[in-house]
Parts: sequence; C-alpha cells; structure tokens
Amino acid sequence: MPSGTEPPAEVILTGGNIGCGVRVGDAVRRKTGPWTPAEVADHIHVRMGAACERIAAGQRAGDAGMLNPARIGEPAATVAAAAAYAQRLPRLRVEADPRLG
Repeated sequence: MPSGTEPPAEVILTGGNIGCGVRVGDAVRRKTGPWTPAEVADHIHVRMGAACERIAAGQRAGDAGMLNPARIGEPAATVAAAAAYAQRLPRLRVEADPRLG
C-alpha cells in the first residue's frame, strides 16, 4: 500500500444463509464453515469414489450412456487417480496447516 494511503474500510455484510461477512475493498471475507481445506479434500475423495461406483454400476447394468466412458478407460482411470489422491491427502493437510507436520 502506498505511503499515506488509508486501507479500505471494512463493511459488515448481513444476511445470507451462512451468516454475515465483511467487505474490504473489492474482497468479501467470511468465517469458514464446516468446510475446512482438509474436509474439502476428504469430500473430493468421497465424491470421486461415489461417481466411479455409479459409472461402474451403470456399465454392469448395460446402460448405453455409461458404456461410452469404458472406451477411454473409465471409471478405472479415475479410481486409480482417486487412490493416488488419497495417498497425497496426509501431505496436503500438512501443507495446508504446517502445525500438523
């Protein structure tokens, strides 16, 4: 910030479905909810697994729309990517919060 320039004023924002926030200049900030970075990372892994299972179930049932992904190796490729992601999760948590390391 240039010398002599005042920081932007904070404007309290009310309403919304998660409580209030604060606008500072062009940025809006709010408290985090139950979606910490670690929880988002875990949820991504859960969702990837669930999606892969739905695709595999559709393929087993002969669903034509689900058979097309098999031509490009899905859901096997995503299952492998999810497994690799799961192995990286502990390191991602430490990088997000060095106190955990």
